[in-house]
Amino acid sequence: MPHYEIVKAYNIPSSPWSGGVTRELAIYPKESSYAERTFQVRLSSADINQERSDFTLLPGYTRHIMPLTSAIKLKHVGDSEFALDMFKSYLFDGGVPTTSFGQCTDLNLMLGAGWEGVLLAVPKESTALYHPDQLMWIYCLHPVTLVCPELFPEGRVSLSSGSLFRMKSYQQPLGIHLEAEGNPALQVAVIATAWKKE
Repeated sequence: MPHYEIVKAYNIPSSPWSGGVTRELAIYPKESSYAERTFQVRLSSADINQERSDFTLLPGYTRHIMPLTSAIKLKHVGDSEFALDMFKSYLFDGGVPTTSFGQCTDLNLMLGAGWEGVLLAVPKESTALYHPDQLMWIYCLHPVTLVCPELFPEGRVSLSSGSLFRMKSYQQPLGIHLEAEGNPALQVAVIATAWKKE
């Protein structure tokens, strides 16, 4: 059984939300539901198509958000607005009313009680470190080749822009090297990880 899964961009389900369109990249446990709030970890990408958008309230969850296409501004109820630059991850309480200003595509990591996680945008020639106690995904912003002789039968696998790589299980730590053709000026992928607090 493969230790990983690759989901092509055209197979990622999308649905409307009040500010645009959202795409569910991954949910854990697999049988859980975002709508019913039974999930523990969820990774998604959203298009914010309005200049002002109110985020969906998620009491009991923490959220990491990362703009992928342009900087935005955020404002929590009772606080001043602040800028969030491209490829910068910001952690906040999903139960606090939050408004965004500006249009972009973003990445969201939502974590239930007892979970921690990280969103990290990386350039080419980076290495994603996997640990057996983690959930890990690599979301491709550009065409990327992943290199790991221990994991892939031919030593490497190529992914298109918008595709998602998910580690399923492996019994020891791994390093997965990211290569990209040409000379992308910006980050080529986002590595998302989540783990249970001890």
